[in-house]
Amino acid sequence: MDSLDVSGLYQVINRTMEKVDKHTGEPINKEMQLYKERYAYLISHYPQQSLFDERRPLIEEVAFAMDFCDALYAYHLATDVDAKDPPPLSEYNCRILLKGMETYREHISAANSAQSEIIEAGARRNLPEFREQYLMEEYRKEALFVLEQRKRYQKAKRNKQAATKDYERYALHFFKNITNDAEIKGIAPCPAKLELYTLALNVVDLLPQDKYNRSDKFILKSRLWHCVAKSLLAIDGTNKTEIEKAHNEARRFERAAKNTLAHASNYEVASAIRRKKQQDEWNNH
Repeated sequence: MDSLDVSGLYQVINRTMEKVDKHTGEPINKEMQLYKERYAYLISHYPQQSLFDERRPLIEEVAFAMDFCDALYAYHLATDVDAKDPPPLSEYNCRILLKGMETYREHISAANSAQSEIIEAGARRNLPEFREQYLMEEYRKEALFVLEQRKRYQKAKRNKQAATKDYERYALHFFKNITNDAEIKGIAPCPAKLELYTLALNVVDLLPQDKYNRSDKFILKSRLWHCVAKSLLAIDGTNKTEIEKAHNEARRFERAAKNTLAHASNYEVASAIRRKKQQDEWNNH
């Protein structure tokens, strides 16, 4: 059984953190609850600590440690991949998690280092002041993943290895998410959002042709270049050269889309005339 000094408290906290991503048969904050009960008994019966013993934690330290372990348990439940309807992580628990990470940073074991980073990132992602930053970062990583899959496909083809165009499916998923995400649309122009638009322009070419034809892709690129221009103007209105370049690209792809549609329309008309002529010739044969 752990001692009721501060070292024992940190050991309980570390063991609780170790259980965050594991399946357990009981609440992961149970050990901290037992520590708290033992601590309450100790200070009620032996209020004076021996000068030769390691420092006992203060009452408020134990109370916060209990809050932190409760928040870890809430995080454990919210991130349970096997749960059918996991409870959402409250803003209160997110703030307790961040405060706890800061409080116990130097006492977190090396084995829990990666775990603590994951928990901290998860807590920040659910807070309004960090939400936009993490949302754009997630989309940035997704776009980079799609582009990387395209490179792997090309490398496999060069090496005459079997390869499938999985990148098209990933690209479709990326644009389906980002175009329907009202939250990302509501984020004010910033360098991170500008980078996301630039990456999205590269992903457009990877969309499957059976879902997006040439004119669809030209229209999409035109809209993205308009977004780039607006972002550049909002971030640094003095950057006239880049802003004008973005506007020109938007207009260029808009013209390309119209020309592609016109060509397709003319082709259909010509094809219909040719088919009718062939049918007439056959009938008159």
